[in-house]
Amino acid sequence: DTLGIYYAFGFRDNTVTGASMYRSPDELAWEVLGTGNDGPVFGWSATLLANTENPWTWDETNKVQIALTQGTLDSKTALEVLNWANVALLGDEIIQWRNASVLASGLYELSGLLRGRRGTEWATGTHTMGERFVLLSDDGVYRAPLPATEINKTAYYKGIPDGGNWDDAPSNPFVFKGNSLRCFAPVQVKGVRDGSGNLTITWKRRARWYGEWLDETDVPLFEANEKYEIDILSGITVKRTITATTPTAAYSAADQVVDFGSAQSTLTIAVYQINAVIGRGQVKQVTV
Repeated sequence: DTLGIYYAFGFRDNTVTGASMYRSPDELAWEVLGTGNDGPVFGWSATLLANTENPWTWDETNKVQIALTQGTLDSKTALEVLNWANVALLGDEIIQWRNASVLASGLYELSGLLRGRRGTEWATGTHTMGERFVLLSDDGVYRAPLPATEINKTAYYKGIPDGGNWDDAPSNPFVFKGNSLRCFAPVQVKGVRDGSGNLTITWKRRARWYGEWLDETDVPLFEANEKYEIDILSGITVKRTITATTPTAAYSAADQVVDFGSAQSTLTIAVYQINAVIGRGQVKQVTV
Protein backbone atom coordinates (compact mmCIF):
# COMPACT_ATOMS: atom_id res chain seq x y z
CA ASP A 1 0.00 0.00 0.00
CA THR A 2 1.06 3.58 -0.63
CA LEU A 3 -0.38 6.63 1.06
CA GLY A 4 -0.99 9.93 -0.61
CA ILE A 5 -3.10 13.04 -0.76
CA TYR A 6 -4.92 14.24 -3.86
CA TYR A 7 -5.15 17.91 -4.75
CA ALA A 8 -6.18 20.07 -7.68
CA PHE A 9 -5.81 23.65 -8.87
CA GLY A 10 -8.73 25.73 -10.05
CA PHE A 11 -7.57 27.91 -12.93
CA ARG A 12 -10.14 30.62 -13.53
CA ASP A 13 -7.94 32.75 -15.78
CA ASN A 14 -6.74 31.38 -19.10
CA THR A 15 -3.51 33.34 -18.68
CA VAL A 16 -2.53 31.17 -15.69
CA THR A 17 0.03 28.59 -16.87
CA GLY A 18 0.60 26.65 -13.67
CA ALA A 19 0.51 26.56 -9.90
CA SER A 20 2.27 25.04 -6.90
CA MET A 21 0.87 23.41 -3.79
CA TYR A 22 2.66 24.05 -0.50
CA ARG A 23 2.33 22.16 2.77
CA SER A 24 3.28 23.07 6.34
CA PRO A 25 2.88 21.35 9.72
CA ASP A 26 2.75 24.68 11.58
CA GLU A 27 2.20 27.53 9.04
CA LEU A 28 5.83 28.54 9.60
CA ALA A 29 7.98 26.13 7.59
CA TRP A 30 6.57 25.36 4.12
CA GLU A 31 7.55 22.79 1.52
CA VAL A 32 6.45 22.35 -2.09
CA LEU A 33 4.08 19.40 -2.26
CA GLY A 34 3.82 19.50 -6.05
CA THR A 35 3.30 21.61 -9.15
CA GLY A 36 0.93 21.36 -12.08
CA ASN A 37 -0.09 23.00 -15.33
CA ASP A 38 -3.64 21.63 -15.64
CA GLY A 39 -6.74 22.45 -13.67
CA PRO A 40 -9.50 19.89 -13.09
CA VAL A 41 -13.08 19.96 -14.26
CA PHE A 42 -14.89 21.05 -11.11
CA GLY A 43 -17.96 22.82 -9.78
CA TRP A 44 -20.86 22.13 -7.43
CA SER A 45 -24.28 20.52 -7.33
CA ALA A 46 -27.17 22.74 -8.40
CA THR A 47 -29.77 20.16 -7.32
CA LEU A 48 -29.87 17.52 -4.57
CA LEU A 49 -28.95 13.97 -5.60
CA ALA A 50 -31.41 11.65 -3.87
CA ASN A 51 -30.44 8.43 -2.12
CA THR A 52 -30.65 5.07 -3.87
CA GLU A 53 -31.72 1.80 -2.30
CA ASN A 54 -29.42 -0.27 -4.52
CA PRO A 55 -26.05 1.27 -5.41
CA TRP A 56 -24.96 -1.96 -7.14
CA THR A 57 -27.03 -1.38 -10.30
CA TRP A 58 -27.64 1.49 -12.72
CA ASP A 59 -29.66 4.28 -11.12
CA GLU A 60 -32.11 5.20 -13.89
CA THR A 61 -34.40 7.15 -11.52
CA ASN A 62 -32.27 9.90 -10.00
CA LYS A 63 -30.57 12.78 -11.76
CA VAL A 64 -28.37 15.63 -10.59
CA GLN A 65 -27.57 19.04 -12.06
CA ILE A 66 -23.96 20.21 -11.92
CA ALA A 67 -22.83 23.84 -12.30
CA LEU A 68 -19.23 23.88 -13.50
CA THR A 69 -16.69 26.51 -12.56
CA GLN A 70 -14.22 25.08 -15.04
CA GLY A 71 -14.25 22.56 -17.90
CA THR A 72 -16.95 20.57 -19.69
CA LEU A 73 -18.71 17.22 -19.29
CA ASP A 74 -19.79 14.70 -21.90
CA SER A 75 -21.75 11.49 -22.39
CA LYS A 76 -20.28 8.00 -22.70
CA THR A 77 -21.58 4.56 -23.60
CA ALA A 78 -22.39 2.07 -20.86
CA LEU A 79 -19.29 0.06 -21.80
CA GLU A 80 -17.07 3.13 -21.55
CA VAL A 81 -18.51 3.93 -18.12
CA LEU A 82 -17.91 0.37 -16.95
CA ASN A 83 -14.32 0.81 -18.14
CA TRP A 84 -14.07 3.82 -15.76
CA ALA A 85 -14.95 6.78 -17.94
CA ASN A 86 -16.92 9.68 -16.40
CA VAL A 87 -15.85 9.29 -12.76
CA ALA A 88 -16.35 12.17 -10.31
CA LEU A 89 -16.45 12.93 -6.63
CA LEU A 90 -19.78 14.50 -5.65
CA GLY A 91 -19.78 15.41 -1.98
CA ASP A 92 -18.30 12.25 -0.45
CA GLU A 93 -19.73 9.82 -3.03
CA ILE A 94 -17.91 8.71 -6.18
CA ILE A 95 -20.39 8.57 -9.05
CA GLN A 96 -20.36 7.78 -12.77
CA TRP A 97 -22.82 8.68 -15.52
CA ARG A 98 -23.72 7.84 -19.09
CA ASN A 99 -25.57 11.01 -20.03
CA ALA A 100 -24.48 14.62 -19.59
CA SER A 101 -27.18 16.94 -20.98
CA VAL A 102 -26.34 20.63 -21.44
CA LEU A 103 -29.03 22.80 -19.81
CA ALA A 104 -27.25 26.16 -20.02
CA SER A 105 -23.72 27.47 -20.25
CA GLY A 106 -21.75 25.50 -17.65
CA LEU A 107 -24.87 23.70 -16.35
CA TYR A 108 -25.31 19.96 -16.95
CA GLU A 109 -27.80 17.30 -15.92
CA LEU A 110 -26.25 13.89 -15.26
CA SER A 111 -28.32 10.71 -15.61
CA GLY A 112 -27.80 7.01 -16.12
CA LEU A 113 -25.82 6.90 -12.89
CA LEU A 114 -23.64 4.37 -11.16
CA ARG A 115 -23.58 5.12 -7.45
CA GLY A 116 -21.32 4.47 -4.47
CA ARG A 117 -18.27 3.60 -6.53
CA ARG A 118 -14.97 2.59 -4.90
CA GLY A 119 -16.66 1.69 -1.62
CA THR A 120 -18.51 4.99 -1.16
CA GLU A 121 -22.02 3.48 -0.99
CA TRP A 122 -22.14 4.72 2.61
CA ALA A 123 -22.37 8.29 1.20
CA THR A 124 -25.32 7.86 -1.19
CA GLY A 125 -27.72 9.44 1.31
CA THR A 126 -25.47 12.29 2.49
CA HIS A 127 -25.83 14.78 -0.38
CA THR A 128 -26.51 18.50 0.01
CA MET A 129 -27.10 21.39 -2.34
CA GLY A 130 -23.95 23.16 -3.45
CA GLU A 131 -21.57 20.34 -2.55
CA ARG A 132 -18.25 19.84 -4.37
CA PHE A 133 -17.98 18.14 -7.73
CA VAL A 134 -14.55 17.16 -9.11
CA LEU A 135 -13.97 15.08 -12.23
CA LEU A 136 -11.52 12.27 -11.42
CA SER A 137 -11.27 10.55 -14.81
CA ASP A 138 -9.25 13.31 -16.49
CA ASP A 139 -6.12 15.42 -16.09
CA GLY A 140 -5.83 18.10 -13.43
CA VAL A 141 -5.95 15.99 -10.26
CA TYR A 142 -2.55 15.36 -8.69
CA ARG A 143 -1.35 12.89 -6.07
CA ALA A 144 1.49 13.43 -3.63
CA PRO A 145 2.79 10.60 -1.39
CA LEU A 146 2.71 11.03 2.37
CA PRO A 147 4.17 8.75 5.07
CA ALA A 148 1.94 6.80 7.46
CA THR A 149 3.32 8.93 10.31
CA GLU A 150 1.19 11.81 9.01
CA ILE A 151 -2.12 10.00 9.54
CA ASN A 152 -4.50 11.96 11.81
CA LYS A 153 -2.19 14.97 11.87
CA THR A 154 -3.29 18.45 10.83
CA ALA A 155 -1.24 20.21 8.17
CA TYR A 156 -1.80 23.45 6.25
CA TYR A 157 -1.97 23.88 2.49
CA LYS A 158 -1.57 26.82 0.11
CA GLY A 159 -2.11 26.82 -3.64
CA ILE A 160 -0.10 29.55 -5.40
CA PRO A 161 -0.50 30.28 -9.13
CA ASP A 162 2.67 31.06 -11.05
CA GLY A 163 3.48 34.70 -10.39
CA GLY A 164 0.91 34.85 -7.58
CA ASN A 165 1.28 36.62 -4.26
CA TRP A 166 2.01 34.38 -1.27
CA ASP A 167 0.08 36.57 1.15
CA ASP A 168 -3.05 36.50 -1.02
CA ALA A 169 -3.38 32.70 -0.81
CA PRO A 170 -5.39 31.33 2.13
CA SER A 171 -3.86 28.72 4.43
CA ASN A 172 -6.22 25.73 4.55
CA PRO A 173 -6.01 23.20 7.42
CA PHE A 174 -6.56 19.54 6.56
CA VAL A 175 -6.36 16.34 8.62
CA PHE A 176 -4.86 13.46 6.62
CA LYS A 177 -6.92 10.33 7.34
CA GLY A 178 -5.23 7.77 5.10
CA ASN A 179 -8.59 6.78 3.65
CA SER A 180 -6.96 5.03 0.69
CA LEU A 181 -6.22 2.24 3.21
CA ARG A 182 -9.75 1.99 4.60
CA CYS A 183 -11.37 -1.38 3.88
CA PHE A 184 -14.67 -1.43 2.03
CA ALA A 185 -17.74 -2.53 3.97
CA PRO A 186 -18.40 -6.29 3.89
CA VAL A 187 -21.52 -7.50 2.06
CA GLN A 188 -24.01 -10.37 2.21
CA VAL A 189 -23.99 -10.43 6.02
CA LYS A 190 -26.18 -13.29 7.24
CA GLY A 191 -27.02 -14.95 10.55
CA VAL A 192 -28.17 -18.52 11.18
CA ARG A 193 -29.34 -19.89 14.56
CA ASP A 194 -29.27 -23.47 15.68
CA GLY A 195 -31.89 -25.10 17.92
CA SER A 196 -30.22 -23.74 21.06
CA GLY A 197 -30.13 -20.12 19.85
CA ASN A 198 -26.41 -20.04 19.02
CA LEU A 199 -25.84 -17.57 16.21
CA THR A 200 -23.38 -18.07 13.35
CA ILE A 201 -22.63 -14.88 11.38
CA THR A 202 -21.15 -14.97 7.87
CA TRP A 203 -20.29 -12.31 5.29
CA LYS A 204 -18.30 -11.63 2.12
CA ARG A 205 -15.27 -9.36 2.13
CA ARG A 206 -14.38 -6.90 -0.63
CA ALA A 207 -11.01 -5.87 -2.05
CA ARG A 208 -9.93 -2.24 -2.29
CA TRP A 209 -8.05 -3.06 -5.51
CA TYR A 210 -8.28 -5.76 -8.17
CA GLY A 211 -11.79 -6.70 -7.15
CA GLU A 212 -13.17 -7.42 -10.63
CA TRP A 213 -15.50 -10.38 -11.07
CA LEU A 214 -13.58 -13.56 -11.95
CA ASP A 215 -15.45 -16.86 -12.19
CA GLU A 216 -14.55 -19.35 -9.45
CA THR A 217 -11.80 -17.05 -8.11
CA ASP A 218 -12.03 -15.01 -4.91
CA VAL A 219 -10.82 -11.42 -4.92
CA PRO A 220 -7.34 -10.84 -3.45
CA LEU A 221 -7.13 -9.95 0.24
CA PHE A 222 -4.99 -6.84 -0.34
CA GLU A 223 -4.38 -6.49 3.41
CA ALA A 224 -1.43 -7.51 5.58
CA ASN A 225 -3.70 -9.95 7.44
CA GLU A 226 -7.34 -10.97 7.26
CA LYS A 227 -9.07 -9.64 10.34
CA TYR A 228 -12.58 -8.49 11.28
CA GLU A 229 -14.40 -6.95 14.22
CA ILE A 230 -18.11 -7.53 14.79
CA ASP A 231 -19.98 -5.25 17.20
CA ILE A 232 -23.12 -6.62 18.89
CA LEU A 233 -25.41 -3.61 19.35
CA SER A 234 -28.26 -2.57 21.58
CA GLY A 235 -29.36 0.69 20.05
CA ILE A 236 -26.10 2.64 19.86
CA THR A 237 -24.54 0.72 22.77
CA VAL A 238 -21.91 -1.89 21.92
CA LYS A 239 -22.67 -4.92 24.11
CA ARG A 240 -19.79 -7.05 22.83
CA THR A 241 -17.08 -7.01 20.14
CA ILE A 242 -16.15 -10.30 18.50
CA THR A 243 -12.93 -10.65 16.51
CA ALA A 244 -12.40 -13.05 13.59
CA THR A 245 -9.73 -13.96 11.06
CA THR A 246 -12.12 -15.53 8.55
CA PRO A 247 -15.47 -14.22 7.28
CA THR A 248 -17.48 -16.00 9.96
CA ALA A 249 -18.08 -15.49 13.67
CA ALA A 250 -20.00 -17.27 16.45
CA TYR A 251 -22.17 -15.60 19.09
CA SER A 252 -23.30 -18.24 21.54
CA ALA A 253 -26.64 -18.32 23.32
CA ALA A 254 -24.73 -18.25 26.61
CA ASP A 255 -22.99 -15.00 25.63
CA GLN A 256 -26.35 -13.55 24.58
CA VAL A 257 -27.71 -14.31 28.05
CA VAL A 258 -24.73 -12.49 29.59
CA ASP A 259 -25.19 -9.48 27.32
CA PHE A 260 -29.01 -9.25 27.12
CA GLY A 261 -30.42 -11.50 29.82
CA SER A 262 -31.72 -14.07 27.33
CA ALA A 263 -31.03 -15.53 23.90
CA GLN A 264 -32.16 -13.08 21.21
CA SER A 265 -34.38 -13.84 18.24
CA THR A 266 -33.06 -10.77 16.38
CA LEU A 267 -29.82 -8.83 16.78
CA THR A 268 -28.30 -5.74 15.25
CA ILE A 269 -24.66 -6.23 14.34
CA ALA A 270 -21.96 -4.12 12.68
CA VAL A 271 -19.18 -5.81 10.72
CA TYR A 272 -15.82 -4.18 9.94
CA GLN A 273 -12.78 -5.41 8.06
CA ILE A 274 -9.52 -4.24 9.64
CA ASN A 275 -6.53 -2.57 8.02
CA ALA A 276 -3.23 -2.97 9.88
CA VAL A 277 -2.42 0.76 9.69
CA ILE A 278 -5.68 2.65 10.24
CA GLY A 279 -7.89 -0.01 11.83
CA ARG A 280 -11.57 -0.33 11.06
CA GLY A 281 -12.87 0.07 7.56
CA GLN A 282 -16.36 1.09 6.47
CA VAL A 283 -19.17 -0.58 8.39
CA LYS A 284 -21.95 -2.90 7.27
CA GLN A 285 -24.77 -2.84 9.84
CA VAL A 286 -27.65 -5.32 9.62
CA THR A 287 -30.28 -7.03 11.73
CA VAL A 288 -30.08 -10.81 11.78
